[in-house]
Amino acid sequence: MSIAEIKDYIATLIHDGVAFLYFVYIRKEYKRVHNRKESVTSRNSGNSVQCNWKFSNEIKLCNAVPITAKILLKKSCEEYPFVLKDSLPVRSNDILISVIIGHRGLERIEHLEKTIDSFFGQTFSQFEIIVVESDQVSRLKLREEIQHVFCANKTKEPYNRAQTFNVGARMARGQLLVLHDNDMIVPSTYLQELYDRYCEGYKFINIKRFIFYLSETTSKHYRATSKLDYENFIFESVVQNLEGGGSAAACKDSFFEIGGMDESFVGWGGEDNEFWERASTRSVYSAGSQPIIHIWHPSQKEKKERDTASGVKRYFDLQKVDAFTRIENLKRSKSG
Repeated sequence: MSIAEIKDYIATLIHDGVAFLYFVYIRKEYKRVHNRKESVTSRNSGNSVQCNWKFSNEIKLCNAVPITAKILLKKSCEEYPFVLKDSLPVRSNDILISVIIGHRGLERIEHLEKTIDSFFGQTFSQFEIIVVESDQVSRLKLREEIQHVFCANKTKEPYNRAQTFNVGARMARGQLLVLHDNDMIVPSTYLQELYDRYCEGYKFINIKRFIFYLSETTSKHYRATSKLDYENFIFESVVQNLEGGGSAAACKDSFFEIGGMDESFVGWGGEDNEFWERASTRSVYSAGSQPIIHIWHPSQKEKKERDTASGVKRYFDLQKVDAFTRIENLKRSKSG
């Protein structure tokens, strides 16, 4: 470690460590835990927290003192329990929410199944799940409660996440869309809170507070047992401020009003940031309460490239154009 890194580590232990103890044990407001140099704002009568920081980032203390990640997950689960079920307890014909999950291949089939199990455990029952499979040939065999849509991709080009969401949105019966990744486990209260915010008039909604990225070993254990073994869990990181990434909700009409997802993004990176910038031209609720568990998988090749990945470079290019112009350009290209 360099001297600068050592100084930052010590500052994290002292400043962030004291703040952690204060928020978790004295104020009993664990959702307000954040990094130094950041500030947070409470919303929804203190139940939700908005971190006033532009980018998604890791909670540094959780990297320096791993037990703090376990404490945050335990506190989160006490308030927002994770319930996994292998079937829908109640099936409703009155669909209010459409959960759309994009998928390709068999490598993450167990991740997809666990993600679906977490939606089957919801307290909210008026929803449907649409899995859009984008591949050269169909490989999935899903439960009968799931709407399985095959989107043929005849070339070997990288996965197009934006395309799967657009296809699912056009099929959706619900007026609230949940654009969700296939490796994100949600608590049983997730859809209910999204719908509550939608009923307040918000058009785009992000209620994620902490995303717990499990290690490879822990993910294998969790996939096999579905048990939240806090004491033995190992985390790669705890992330906040993910905005449109991972999981976000959109009013169906507003989704199409801003042009939907931009399918010019191919492979990893950039499409969720660009989408959220256009979404922010409407009424947005972006304050987190709900925890999410991310199941480990090998990183995409483009993710390791970071700013040089084609999707990220595409995002930087589009940033030069204001969001309103991008909306009009997208709508024009889709109507033409």
